[in-house]
Amino acid sequence: FEQVRIYVICGVLGIVLMPLVVFGLNRGLDFRTPKVQVATLESVKKNANQPFGYVKGEKVKVSRYDFVISFDGQIMQFSTKENPFPNQEVGEQIMVPICSGGLGIAYVGL
Repeated sequence: FEQVRIYVICGVLGIVLMPLVVFGLNRGLDFRTPKVQVATLESVKKNANQPFGYVKGEKVKVSRYDFVISFDGQIMQFSTKENPFPNQEVGEQIMVPICSGGLGIAYVGL
């Protein structure tokens, strides 16, 4: 029973920690400069996190922007705290720095 418990704990820790390890390795092993590519802005979503709710009549401050872009037949999602494309509308072409990553997994280098 003791060995089974150790195997289960190791398996659960592996499942939980593996995405963090892959994420860190992908960004950490990428020594190339990002390529600026033309992409289409598919959607922009503003998010506001208020831990204790919203006060009526108070202006809500945006805490995060979620973007969906498409380039070369791929769709990519990313989030930023500030809007790097303030004057762009959905459907317009934008210039985005795309990094290939050390493990070959592409990500937006903002």
